[in-house]
Amino acid sequence: MTVQGRDRRIAVFWNHGDPQAVDNRCPHMGFPLDQGSVHEGILTCHWHHARFALKGGCAFDLYADDIPTFAVREENGVIEVSDEPDAMPTEAYYRARLRRGLEQNLSLLQAKGIVGLLKLGVPVVEILRELVNFGCENHEAWADGMTLIALMGRLDPILSERTRIYGLCWASRQLAANCAGRPHRRERGALTGADESLGRLQDWFREFVLMRHLDGAERALLTANRLCRDQSDRQRTLSSAILQRVYLDTGHLYDFANKALELGEILTTEGAPDVWPQLLPLLVPEAVAGRGEEDSGSWRNPFDLISAIRAAESSVKKVEPGRGAVPDGLRDVLLGGDYQAILDAIVSALQAQADPESLAREVALAAAWRLAHFSPSNELGDWFGPVHTFTYANAVVQSLKRAPTAELLPAILHGAMAVFQDRFLNVPPGVYPKTDADPHAAAPDILDHILEMMDRAPHPRKVVASVVAWVRGGGSIEKLTDCLAWATIREDLDFHKLQAIEAAYQLSRDVADVKDRALLLAGAARHLAAHCPTARTRQQSPRSALALHRGEMARDEE
Repeated sequence: MTVQGRDRRIAVFWNHGDPQAVDNRCPHMGFPLDQGSVHEGILTCHWHHARFALKGGCAFDLYADDIPTFAVREENGVIEVSDEPDAMPTEAYYRARLRRGLEQNLSLLQAKGIVGLLKLGVPVVEILRELVNFGCENHEAWADGMTLIALMGRLDPILSERTRIYGLCWASRQLAANCAGRPHRRERGALTGADESLGRLQDWFREFVLMRHLDGAERALLTANRLCRDQSDRQRTLSSAILQRVYLDTGHLYDFANKALELGEILTTEGAPDVWPQLLPLLVPEAVAGRGEEDSGSWRNPFDLISAIRAAESSVKKVEPGRGAVPDGLRDVLLGGDYQAILDAIVSALQAQADPESLAREVALAAAWRLAHFSPSNELGDWFGPVHTFTYANAVVQSLKRAPTAELLPAILHGAMAVFQDRFLNVPPGVYPKTDADPHAAAPDILDHILEMMDRAPHPRKVVASVVAWVRGGGSIEKLTDCLAWATIREDLDFHKLQAIEAAYQLSRDVADVKDRALLLAGAARHLAAHCPTARTRQQSPRSALALHRGEMARDEE
């Protein structure tokens, strides 16, 4: 039988003659448990056959979660049921749900924990911290789950509630998948009794990375971190080691290092524990095991780009970075077909005291041009090259904001050669809008139209046209970014799409020219639109968690 509680129906069962009361909604997807069955004290839901201990409500099948129970008493043949559960959900309760979901790799439990915490008003940074702590404890190296956490942290101030909830659930799900089946991480620890300067420790870290000595590299890095006064010191420590190899792992590690520093900044709040000894070691395995493009035939033949890069690096090694303007026409050179002219132009600009951050931004804009003009004649897998270039170029810009020093200048050269290598993917170039700003172009329904276009077969050209019209028409970059983030998060796609959108947004904030802002976001949008739609199965867990939190059945959600 069922009775009405304060905010839900309560099922009452007899267990060996004693009444027991539980929430009538199965915690898995809300199926009415009064339509289930009880045998020997075990309640079975007939929808997905999850089983629960009737007394206490604990689930035998962990995917289903535990059932809230209610106090029951019997007096003079009358059964009285409390209208409130024995334990009201608290922050600690939802943190435990999230942690169990992560440990057991159960996306619904993770989503229920995240939804519950957000609805209680727990700051997003604390949810991110919970995820980061788990990832650092249970994975040896940085993986895409950690990148997604950093992306969500960076985008959070401009996200709508829906995008935030689904995005955090995606990051959590991916993190748990990364860690599933892996042993608990064992830290190697910083050196004790080593009274060395930061410069000496940085040298040791570079040497061990070059020697591919994992233990030595991690211990040197952790010890160097103790002497790092700020983000500039950490950036220089990491970059000088990573840049020993050209465009290491197609730029991934440099971007991961940028994301680790960004995530650390977000988590470094007043009174919070020091997160750097947890985060930084995750970068070391790829640093020592990764392959640079000097090991790749495509950067050796038909042109020996490696020798040209090394020569250019020697030319800028002793350059004192300045704050001068970027030379006119540099972007045309960056998009040209003469690699030596590209390297010479960058070296000359640096020697003429051009601002390294501005130079790096020009490389990023050239990379965005490659994305925005990606040819429809290419294969879908060809997107990986230019999107890696673009996210790498963004990481270079962000790193030079922290540390505009000579150690980081090779990163500009590596990024420029990656742009050069992507040149054939614009033959012929994809169509890009050439119209001037339309005063009516930023009508609010354009964002809905963008989402609708990605509900059907891929329409990159139409999506790009709408994005450009929105930006040139004065539309909010924040609203557009949230729209594109939601369009990504709702799909079954990898992290590269959201990575490109976040990079485009961050770069657009420092670009004055509206045409350049449009170019950045159009490039990310074209990349996304080419991969939509998908089956969108990833939405189910957060959608179910939201329905259950509202007191509805998950199966009622469309």
